[in-house]
Amino acid sequence: NTPLPLTSGLLPLFEAVVNSIHAIEEAGVSTEGGRIRVTILRGSKQESLNLNDSKKRGPDALEDIVGFKIEDNGIGFTDDNMLSFRTLDSEHKIQKGCRGIGRLLWLKAFKKVRVESTYRAGENLFQRTFTFSADGGVSNEKNYTAPVGSSISTCVHLDEFNTRYREYARKTPGAIADSIFEHCLWYFI
Repeated sequence: NTPLPLTSGLLPLFEAVVNSIHAIEEAGVSTEGGRIRVTILRGSKQESLNLNDSKKRGPDALEDIVGFKIEDNGIGFTDDNMLSFRTLDSEHKIQKGCRGIGRLLWLKAFKKVRVESTYRAGENLFQRTFTFSADGGVSNEKNYTAPVGSSISTCVHLDEFNTRYREYARKTPGAIADSIFEHCLWYFI
């Protein structure tokens, strides 16, 4: 019951980036120290047709986007954040204007989401990993002591971009970066 127009296929990516911004704020990391990295994942390149034309016009075709990877150095998937993630219409970040449905948008445009996160609980670091899908909800959840040398971080993989949404989405890194910036503009003001 969560609508997502075909022309808004990048909105799940924007939601993941906003979650990263909130995680960095919650961790108390300075604006200079906060890091968010978005990686565009593309499909394997198909065989190209060589027509022996040295006067090719236009840019090279880009491979299809199959997903995105969003990494941050925010607070991580703490127990409170995991409880909120599992709660439909969570009010955990309502004071930030969030309605608790962003993760549902992920599943409108992507078949599954994988999360890997290192977070602090007391004096110790833990790692939490899980998969999120429409068919299985939260599954394959593991939570264990983080290896020595780990740092607090989260990596969200938006996997298997739905073809219908992918067709309408912006394709180039510059255009996608511009769209993220436009969506998150009020965080930069």
